[in-house]
Amino acid sequence: MEKQTQSLPSAQLPKYPHIAIAILSSGKHVGLLYRLTDDSPRLLHLADHLKLLDQALLDQALAGSDYAWFECVGFQNTEARDFASWLQKIYRSNVNRVRYGFNYWPGACFDSDGSWNPSADGIGLTCATFVMDMFHSYGYQILDTATWKKRPEDQAFFSWVIQHLAGRAPEGYIQSQRDALAAAVRFHPLEVASCAARYDAEPIKFEQAISMASRMDLELVARRGPWAIDGSVLTD
Repeated sequence: MEKQTQSLPSAQLPKYPHIAIAILSSGKHVGLLYRLTDDSPRLLHLADHLKLLDQALLDQALAGSDYAWFECVGFQNTEARDFASWLQKIYRSNVNRVRYGFNYWPGACFDSDGSWNPSADGIGLTCATFVMDMFHSYGYQILDTATWKKRPEDQAFFSWVIQHLAGRAPEGYIQSQRDALAAAVRFHPLEVASCAARYDAEPIKFEQAISMASRMDLELVARRGPWAIDGSVLTD
């Protein structure tokens, strides 16, 4: 979930000018840093239920200290700029529309105009699956969802989501989350962040993502505070 951030000095911005992955140093929240032409960089992320945020990194409104930025190494300058422009459309089309939940159905949820059209089989997104679907809807399948495995320890997260939605979402929607518990698979923020940073044409499988996420976690522990780093550190 959302945690407020500190403004990032321009000298510490990612080397890549248009698109980077943003991850809290705790590894518990992920979003996308993007920059249009020479504009100030922005952070687009799903902070909570019906709470999609698009924040200028240099604004004082971002008060905190611990996002890290990994360059998305698989994007050429032109395609990264085009993707960044489309991210802005997503925000403008979906303020107060994107629902938080774990009953994610892999697929492209965002139309060419940026509007959100969830599948009838999966109507909720976490911060991580929101990032996945932004890439997927634009033609970049950053990870191979069919290879992801259920993990017993993720049940605690699913239970937390259901409790968190109480009072924030209609009971029918919360029940849709309960109904999805048996089949739910979690895509962890660190896993999605590392896949986005290293993606280059081929979807990344579960076992490789686990290894890369572990490397990213080590980098986050070693370098507390706002900083930028090339995604190539995530693999040998």
